[in-house]
Amino acid sequence: MLLRNKNTIHLSHTDLDGEGCIILAQNYLKNSIYKRISYNSILETLKEIVLELESSNDSLQLLITDLKMSKDDFDFLQSKSNLFLKIVIIDHHLYEFEIPKIENANIYINTEYCATALTYKYFSNMMDLSPYKRFVKLVNTFDLWKYKSLDFEEAKVLNRLYWYMGYRTFNRRFFFTPKITDSMKAQAKEILNEIGEYFKSCEKSRALFYNPLVTVSLCNKHIGELKEFYDSKVLIKLKNMYHYSIRFSDDLSDEVCEKLRTAILENVSDEICKNKGGHLRAFGVTMNEMDSNTARVETEKYAKACSDILNAL
Repeated sequence: MLLRNKNTIHLSHTDLDGEGCIILAQNYLKNSIYKRISYNSILETLKEIVLELESSNDSLQLLITDLKMSKDDFDFLQSKSNLFLKIVIIDHHLYEFEIPKIENANIYINTEYCATALTYKYFSNMMDLSPYKRFVKLVNTFDLWKYKSLDFEEAKVLNRLYWYMGYRTFNRRFFFTPKITDSMKAQAKEILNEIGEYFKSCEKSRALFYNPLVTVSLCNKHIGELKEFYDSKVLIKLKNMYHYSIRFSDDLSDEVCEKLRTAILENVSDEICKNKGGHLRAFGVTMNEMDSNTARVETEKYAKACSDILNAL
């Protein structure tokens, strides 16, 4: 169990779920540094922390939430675990390898809930977090894409507000008042209209390619917003030439989604892949940064594999 008054470094992902973990942890941890990082920079960040600890002889607690770690990440942390007072890892992603045991670490992985919900459960053993119960439910609904839930539309509003406000403003607002007001809902509608215009411009500049089966996007918007405007069976979004986010249509059966997911993951080039996995209808692939030609070839492989399966239905 993490100690409340000890110095702690908290690493979390750069999305709504990752920020939800930070907001909850801030209620308990009193002396913390929060770092929002991508999957691609986990190892680099851990090495920076370890280098500082080795040169200063300081002792810290380490909390890692909503970050799908690679085997290299785990192995490095395992080799340096003696430098930390305590290590806690909370995550909800699927792993394709056996997670090693790490001295002085508690590892909580549960794919049935988002990381914010798991963090809520963890810190609720130490303090009352009930004012955040609704907030946590909305994050969980969005992150696991529970599209049949009555809360789904409001959950999408929460995510839209996160990306529009930026993490600093969002954190301040929802740390103190973790609920969505009517004025925020109205603001979210205006944001959605702006996003629609943005996607139209992306189509014109060929940063977005739509067809009824597979849509590929290089746009600088969250893939959840892409689903608001494009009804393709498969959505593939490439961000910053290294991270793919993939989503499947709600009307596809679990069996078809499993075929599509398997086809994409089997086509990933292992020599440039750092990490891959997630959930049945929502998952990601993190690569070493690619040049534009490599990205084109890689993306076309995924799109063709999906199109072949869908055309055969």
